[in-house]
Amino acid sequence: MTSAMDSMKEIIIELVRKKKNAYLSNRLQIQCTCGYSEAPTLYSILVSGGFDIMEPVSTISPFVAEFIYDETITVTPIKAVKPCPQCGSNIEAEFPLSVESLQNMLQAGPPDPAMYC
Repeated sequence: MTSAMDSMKEIIIELVRKKKNAYLSNRLQIQCTCGYSEAPTLYSILVSGGFDIMEPVSTISPFVAEFIYDETITVTPIKAVKPCPQCGSNIEAEFPLSVESLQNMLQAGPPDPAMYC
């Protein structure tokens, strides 16, 4: 992992600790090849630092805009990594959020109270 990715990982850990988000209470099912499985929360994975930031990849945007049907975007995947307590091998699972989505979610301000009048 490069120093830029290390610093990005530290920024994410700091943002998660500062701002609680209800989405991060969702669980990620992870399973080892030996049969061991568990479902830690996204929050616990992020706060513990049990994740790696992967290399950015290009993909087609899941959002469709008028006259744009296949816009290519770049996202940076996150991979949860944890040693298996039974066999010792690494358990890896794809995170449901990219670095960009996670940063936007954690840096966004609260909704305008006027929306809920």
